Amino acid sequence: MKDLTVETDNELFARIQNDDDAQAFRVLYGRYKRRIFAYCLQIVKDEESAKDAFQTTFAAVYEQRKSYTPGTFSAWLFTIAKRTAMRVWSERRVANLPAGTEPFDTEELIDEHDATEVDVYLYEALRKAINGLGPDYKEAVELRYFQGLAFEEIAQTLGISLSLAKVRVTRAKQMLQRLMNLEPDDIS
Repeated sequence: MKDLTVETDNELFARIQNDDDAQAFRVLYGRYKRRIFAYCLQIVKDEESAKDAFQTTFAAVYEQRKSYTPGTFSAWLFTIAKRTAMRVWSERRVANLPAGTEPFDTEELIDEHDATEVDVYLYEALRKAINGLGPDYKEAVELRYFQGLAFEEIAQTLGISLSLAKVRVTRAKQMLQRLMNLEPDDIS
């Protein structure tokens, strides 16, 4: 049996499109499950709603597999996640449910096996500073540094130009530098 973990996202998704390869889907799911859940949670701010958005995202990916045209799989996936989470958030507001005022739970994203106490405090400080950014800057910097997307993927996910994606990330870094009182060489 071939080791699918060495294949690219696009190669794996081509397998899914062509013959409904469940193993390839499990590999892609494993690669993205934490990042997609965290992304949904950032948008809806409520764990139960984030779980709904997360499950709906992967169901939509599978349902829409035939309509995917080869490109950047991660940008396509994050676009679906964003739309799904926004729809869940909107439905929750329309239904007059609580606005989910609990803060973003960063503990789930920290790997307790390799994080030191200092790392946790730095991560919390950075998360608070990022939450202080405007929504456009916050989303761009999170996609870049927490989701690991390239500028092209950020532009595609947000529906903006490549140059605007770069500007937003650069300005967000400058704002974070001021908010955290860091020297320019401390962030890159």
